[in-house]
Amino acid sequence: MIGHEQLAKNLDTYQFDPRPAKPSQTYNTREHVVKLGGAEVRVLHLGRAHTGGDSVVYFPDVKVVATSDAVTTGTQGPLADYAGGGSFAEWTPVLDAMLKLDFDTAVPGAGPVLTKADVQSFRTKFTTVMMRANELVQKGVPKDQLLMQLKTDDIGWAPRVPQIDPFYEELSKKR
Repeated sequence: MIGHEQLAKNLDTYQFDPRPAKPSQTYNTREHVVKLGGAEVRVLHLGRAHTGGDSVVYFPDVKVVATSDAVTTGTQGPLADYAGGGSFAEWTPVLDAMLKLDFDTAVPGAGPVLTKADVQSFRTKFTTVMMRANELVQKGVPKDQLLMQLKTDDIGWAPRVPQIDPFYEELSKKR
């Protein structure tokens, strides 16, 4: 299994059971290319999103991208695993980099297969929620009120924020 070196480091302090297996091979660059059955596979670290060690796997020959948990489906909104180096504030550039890839099919970490238009729609919803959250913080909404005041009923999901302190801190820095 190939994984970003930050993933391997994060697993050293992972607190949940079952604990995922550590990658047998790590990379520390933005892109790691391997050949599988003669086909090129690009393992990409596009930045921090769900965790600090997310990999997006791109199969250019068949125009498929495996998005990891950088793209979510259904009513479960995105989750920034702050303990694992995740970041809501840095998530949009990950989606932007992903959308620059030439793909027709996207396979999320969980859920049904998506189209590129579905990934673009997720990005639009994500940035809308983040803009709204930023506006609330800029208006001085206290952190214990932020999620209650964040409008998401038109989006279909809300960001999953198990720790409000790092979320609020990220938004406060974006002023």
